[in-house]
Amino acid sequence: MDRAVALSEAPGSCELENDLASIACRAAIALDNFILNRPADLSALQQLAETLSSGLVTCALGRSWNPAVLFVVMTAMKDSWSSQSVATLEELATCVQNIVEGLTQSAAGSPPAEIDLVRLRAFCLTLSKLALCAGV
Repeated sequence: MDRAVALSEAPGSCELENDLASIACRAAIALDNFILNRPADLSALQQLAETLSSGLVTCALGRSWNPAVLFVVMTAMKDSWSSQSVATLEELATCVQNIVEGLTQSAAGSPPAEIDLVRLRAFCLTLSKLALCAGV
């Protein structure tokens, strides 16, 4: 059997994963296409914004985020977004909120001028890589 046919007939082959690594990867691809003026499915940006926002709500309610997820998000921030280190949950929340706002506005097709889309894409790529390595 032809490999392409076998893959297309595999159960669930058209379903996209909804883990953090996959969502962040799709968001990076969407941003890349958006930056290059190609057609882009910006729904992945909204999905990543919602995923990050739900983590902030969890922290605000006094429940803790999965420590592995917290480490991955903080490291991705440090490596690609923030020039300063993020030391507290409040600092993390502020940085994540800025990213969420940029993702949400980009998903609507009108990124704010102060958001660097290339840096936002770098954050999404770093987040995807780290989340995949950490298995979150």
